[in-house]
Amino acid sequence: MIDTLSILLAHFLLGFVAIRMLNNPDLNEEPIGSGRHFKSILPKKQAPKRAGVETGEARPGSNRA
Repeated sequence: MIDTLSILLAHFLLGFVAIRMLNNPDLNEEPIGSGRHFKSILPKKQAPKRAGVETGEARPGSNRA
């Protein structure tokens, strides 16, 4: 069975970590311009449409109506 002292210690440590994180000066600053830059995402090239199901056209060599 977990005793009261262990529960108090766990809550104290959680509170301590939460306060340290909230008071971290890095969270209160605007990001700087020299940070990591991500490459821009370009639109994907459209695949050429195949005759048949996608376009409704008859396929060459097909003799179905």
